[in-house]
Amino acid sequence: MFRIFLKLNKLFLSLMFISLSCQAAQSPFIIGAGIYDITGAAAEINMLGYAQLQQYAQGIHSRLWSRAFIIMSPDTGKRVVFVSADLGMIFQSVKQGVIKELQDQYGDLYDDKNVMISATHTHSGTGGYAFETLYNFTVRGFYKKNYNAVVNGIVQSIIRAHQNLEPGTIYIEASELTNTSKNRSISAYLKNSEEERNQYEHNTDKSFTLIKLVNEKEEPIGTINWHAVHGVSMSNKNVLISGDNKGYASYLFEKSMHSDYLQTKTFVAAFAQANEGDNSPNIFDGLSDGDCDKMTCHDIQHTFIIGERQYRKAKELFNAANTPIGKGVDYRHQYLDMENTFVAPEFTGGTEEHTCQASLGYSFGAGTTDGPGLEIFFHQGELETDPFFVFLRDLIKQPTPSMIRCQQPKPILLAVGLNEPAWVPHNMPVQIFKIGDLVIAGVPGEFTTMSGRRIKNLLHETFQVPAKHVVIAGLSNSYAGYITTPEEYLQQNYEGGFTVFGPWTLPAYLQGLKQIALDMIYQRESDPGPLPEDLSGHTGNIIPSVVFDDVPPTLKFGSVHLEPEEEYQRGELVHVIFWAGHPRNNLETMRGFLEVQLNSGGEWQTIAHDWDFNTIYRWERIFIAYAYGHVYWKIPPDAIPGTYRIKHSGHYKYGWNQQIYPYEGISKPFKVI
Repeated sequence: MFRIFLKLNKLFLSLMFISLSCQAAQSPFIIGAGIYDITGAAAEINMLGYAQLQQYAQGIHSRLWSRAFIIMSPDTGKRVVFVSADLGMIFQSVKQGVIKELQDQYGDLYDDKNVMISATHTHSGTGGYAFETLYNFTVRGFYKKNYNAVVNGIVQSIIRAHQNLEPGTIYIEASELTNTSKNRSISAYLKNSEEERNQYEHNTDKSFTLIKLVNEKEEPIGTINWHAVHGVSMSNKNVLISGDNKGYASYLFEKSMHSDYLQTKTFVAAFAQANEGDNSPNIFDGLSDGDCDKMTCHDIQHTFIIGERQYRKAKELFNAANTPIGKGVDYRHQYLDMENTFVAPEFTGGTEEHTCQASLGYSFGAGTTDGPGLEIFFHQGELETDPFFVFLRDLIKQPTPSMIRCQQPKPILLAVGLNEPAWVPHNMPVQIFKIGDLVIAGVPGEFTTMSGRRIKNLLHETFQVPAKHVVIAGLSNSYAGYITTPEEYLQQNYEGGFTVFGPWTLPAYLQGLKQIALDMIYQRESDPGPLPEDLSGHTGNIIPSVVFDDVPPTLKFGSVHLEPEEEYQRGELVHVIFWAGHPRNNLETMRGFLEVQLNSGGEWQTIAHDWDFNTIYRWERIFIAYAYGHVYWKIPPDAIPGTYRIKHSGHYKYGWNQQIYPYEGISKPFKVI
């Protein structure tokens, strides 16, 4: 029966392709965009990014989204899928899960080769969706609900993009944005030759490249831009899920285009990540350390400022974009065994070199200037081992003499590549999309400024396209830490300590990218390379489940504990407290935990959700199974005067039968004047 379904589905897709191709006779592309919720558990699950064991989620400042774009050539039928996801990383587990779901739905139409999934690198999402031990260690293991939310949400965004396919044109515009970041690892950057550094005005990559997708009527359907800036405007003290600065930039752009996330077809704006490895958005001093619930704290101010700067540059380029990107779609993909790659002299400066089995250095333990780690024990730039930590390391797994030599000058803190199964992946994907004159390099980690520049220069020279039309899609398809230049590696700052495959990591990636670029130019199929393992059977966790929820006698879930004031001015903060169930009972995907409603002609109309950046939902456990759900709404300056109310939705777990039930609560009305 399933085979019959697939055959019928292929027939339908073929007929749809013929129909769209006929419609697209005058259009260079067939394009579609889609967006879907990928927010994980919003309480009592660790945040992913800062590796802080005490950083548990306690609510939502904004939901996380998958933004998908499908671009197809009507001439050849070749298509690519680009996804920008509000996540800390894209792990191999996610790519494997997404491709499996897509192939169940569409057969072989979408696969590893033509789907690229890139993370924005927010550090304010919850973890537990990797299969590898290292990435789950500080989040207490694999959490299936989060994994399903991420995979299903990405798949749904792609399905929406697929359903929205229509003939169209793509325009491109490029510039620089100079006021969003600084280099956080200057001492390592200065290890690059003066001759190379003098080719660039800045010590971080300021390039900002944007494409604008419009249909045959010149109506915009979406936009993607690539700009390097770390997703750490929200600090390691933050406990609210947030898309960080790139999430806020997307929200502002989509709001300006009147996007409606509840509609299957709406305008989608992706602020994709690039080579952000050594850059930091933390360029301000003197921001107030206020109350995050009141949206006055440093984290939220910082997110708003850096996000708005990206939005304004994107809007400027979007309005100016009138250069067609050209025609044609092509792609190549290959896995590289990054622990066993010989690197040719062309990429190393004169001698054949070799990559290493994966390990972490002492500076990994030190953390970064944005998110310090165990600084009492470790320091950036550390080159000597410590007998005590050597003893502890060897209890877990002792590095071999060849590994120690290969990784020099890195002092090895953890030999993560020697564990069974390995704590990090080693069969790593490299991928190239070519859309007209735009070249997108999908790379599986955090490339530093100069590492990214070397990739872009290589592809610019290989493809002979304008340099500004080559972009890095960082944190794509899998994740294995950072990638410094060999020169930066010698400094052993945090980025070098987390360059797990040793000093020749970047040259190995350059070699792999050049190979698949030449395959594309000469119309050869690329060798798929060694496929990554499926580690889904090796996961475990120590995350306690929700036992049950309860409320005091005479109350029910959704009862209001704190009502709003009777009247507010624009710009003031509304705060309502409900008796709430645990957010992990139901993630409230595409619905949210809160709604702000306006009475319009006797009907209650929802004007804000928990994905709006002027709202906060904070969950607070107050006694064993009792909890409050705090709803905050910062009344915007352009709010319509009138009568409003706050609605809270959730689910509770009943202790006697362990079943989960929905509930709602509504505040008393209040006026905005």
